[in-house]
Amino acid sequence: MATHTFQGSLESWGRLKGIDVPSDVSVALGIGGHVAVVGRINGVEFHATLVPLPGAGHRLLLNEDIRSQASLDEGEPVEVVMTKDPSNRVPPVPDDFAAALDIVSAKERFAALTDAQRREHLLWIADAADEGSRSRRIARAVARVVSDV
Repeated sequence: MATHTFQGSLESWGRLKGIDVPSDVSVALGIGGHVAVVGRINGVEFHATLVPLPGAGHRLLLNEDIRSQASLDEGEPVEVVMTKDPSNRVPPVPDDFAAALDIVSAKERFAALTDAQRREHLLWIADAADEGSRSRRIARAVARVVSDV
């Protein structure tokens, strides 16, 4: 897996802070969508998802914890080293949820969701306190998938 190194600087967009990824790196990582990456900024390891920009390109948004650990100040140059994250960030679909999706022919719709959307549904279902809550959550998740919410 290719490693990409580039120079950037921390920028602000309202409450968000991050670094714009150069176009050549963006193209190499997979233009046109969210891209899971791992890397280092000022020697601090991070796991993130690159956010696509209108047209072409990506932005690496950084939370306060990473910015603080890496001693990042707005406008100062920084070296970023990153690669695509080879791990699968989406948990497996449990049998009961898969069966519920199958009943309403929604497996393809669920598969078409972004990794983040699928992960959100699956973790919410897995976090249910008891079987009754789990069943209700499965029913609501299926309804959301079917209605594109």
